[in-house]
Amino acid sequence: MQEALRPYAIADKLRTLRLRRSMGLAQLAEHTGFSTAMLSRLENGRLVPTLPTLTRIALVFSVGLDYFFSDPRKRHVVAVVRRNERMRFPSDPNPLRHLGISRALTFG
Repeated sequence: MQEALRPYAIADKLRTLRLRRSMGLAQLAEHTGFSTAMLSRLENGRLVPTLPTLTRIALVFSVGLDYFFSDPRKRHVVAVVRRNERMRFPSDPNPLRHLGISRALTFG
């Protein structure tokens, strides 16, 4: 199981989140309810976290679970759309004019 999770570098991401906030293991333990020993094992890769464990840690740092399972180098998605395939938005502020419908039309 640990080998399957190694590419995600969950342990490194946990430590990075904690250190970015200048937070010690004891402080993180207070916020999560986990022991400092357990958190240390998680950060050193000696313990595989469960999803509920990751969820509690993610809540402390205001990140989603996807943070632990995604590669930051692959987060940016770029789409190329050819000129003739692009959607055109009407330049007219009253897009209903071509249908013969006035803005002054009220419902009531």
